[in-house]
Amino acid sequence: MNPDSELIVARAERIPFSRSHLRAAAILGGGTFFDAYDGLAMATALSVAFTSLHIGFVNAGILLGTAYLGQFAGAILVGFLADIYGRKACFILAIFWFSVFAVASAAAWDFSSLMWLRIVQGIGLGAEIPAASALFSELLNRKSRGRNYLIYQNTFGWGVMLTPLAGAGLIALFGPESGWRIVLGIGGIAVLLVPWAMRSLPESPRWLVNKNRYAEADAVVSSFERSYERAGRVLPPVTPLARPDTSPTRFGELLSRRYLRRTVLIWTMFATSFFVIYAFTVWLPTLYVQVGGLPPTKSLLLTAINGSVYVITGYVLAGVIDRLGRRRVFIGCFIVATVGAALGVLFVAVFGLLGWPVLLAVTVVMTIGVYPASIGCYLYGPELFPTRMRGWAIGTGSGIQRLATVIAPLVVGSLVTVGQSRTTGIATVFAVLAAVSLIAAITVAVLGIETAGLDLETASSAGTRGASANLPVVAAPEPRDTDASTP
Repeated sequence: MNPDSELIVARAERIPFSRSHLRAAAILGGGTFFDAYDGLAMATALSVAFTSLHIGFVNAGILLGTAYLGQFAGAILVGFLADIYGRKACFILAIFWFSVFAVASAAAWDFSSLMWLRIVQGIGLGAEIPAASALFSELLNRKSRGRNYLIYQNTFGWGVMLTPLAGAGLIALFGPESGWRIVLGIGGIAVLLVPWAMRSLPESPRWLVNKNRYAEADAVVSSFERSYERAGRVLPPVTPLARPDTSPTRFGELLSRRYLRRTVLIWTMFATSFFVIYAFTVWLPTLYVQVGGLPPTKSLLLTAINGSVYVITGYVLAGVIDRLGRRRVFIGCFIVATVGAALGVLFVAVFGLLGWPVLLAVTVVMTIGVYPASIGCYLYGPELFPTRMRGWAIGTGSGIQRLATVIAPLVVGSLVTVGQSRTTGIATVFAVLAAVSLIAAITVAVLGIETAGLDLETASSAGTRGASANLPVVAAPEPRDTDASTP
């Protein structure tokens, strides 16, 4: 590797959060917000489309679940392409793709057309977060990467919270038949991010260095340095940094002895956290109506309460993740989710309580646990793998997540309706969620690797075979911690 390129990465690592970081966070956060909106718009619309399209619980589960098949394909594909063609290009393509098909979905004429349009739209939805996750994590330095990354990623929580509120307002304003179509179509507004991203979103300097595009990488880093200095602050000196891993990436390397532990860890976290969160999130508006006996508008308002819990817990996580560490926090999150689901079994199966207050209380407790773990996957994943394969690793993990989100709504729909009473079905759902959350907690406890406070080059190599080859390349005194800024 060119020594100058090693200096470029070290220079990028030592830049505290600046206006340039904030601009990138705003663009990427906008995409992630609409990713959440479009991903959950169908769950919101389904509370009234359930009747409009004349479908039952099983077909509703198929509609909710199969949409994630497209997201699975998009996540896997962009994971591969982002390592070859760059994070920025894949992010822009993803935004354009899912915006166009959001509008197309609003024009669906029956169950089948809506299902297929949502599958195709899912390709873009699945592609957006892996590309954005890899890019933003590679722009941040080690001292507050967890905090600043999770503040950006919590735009997903805002999407979760505001989607049912928007749905309730639009359905009340335009009526059920037109309202659910407008709920889906409004996701097309995200296309306005495309020209802004093309003009102002930087490419990852780490990725550019990995592709030997040193002049472009230097230009990006220099622009971030100027942004920080224009605020009247002095940049810390460059510090020693592990040599970036630029060896060729093999297709099956995630399952090699070097990375297998990390792959099993992050795939399990993705699968379990999103299985749990989507098992109840996508069904809540409908369950409040069909099981809890509430009118659709009130069910959407209650669903928004869960969304507000998403946002609050996301910011709490951002405040503690760098101080307490990834492993300890994620274990605690999954234990809370386990307790919440176990309470659901207790209330429903033992005390026979089944109504919207029980659904609300149990899912709030579960949300407090599982939502931080779910957004934490996109922080933790990039830290576990080197730049040369970071997109591929996150994409496969996100693909595993999408498979879990395909299965979860189908499982819930089947358990609630097939061969048993509603009470037994709901209790069984909570029992399954408790078991899945417990498996996640045990997995993190056994396989978890602490990455807090480490630069990406060190975090991605620590404890792997051949890590001794990653030697410091730039010698300078360790600066005092000047990174007190937040977005």
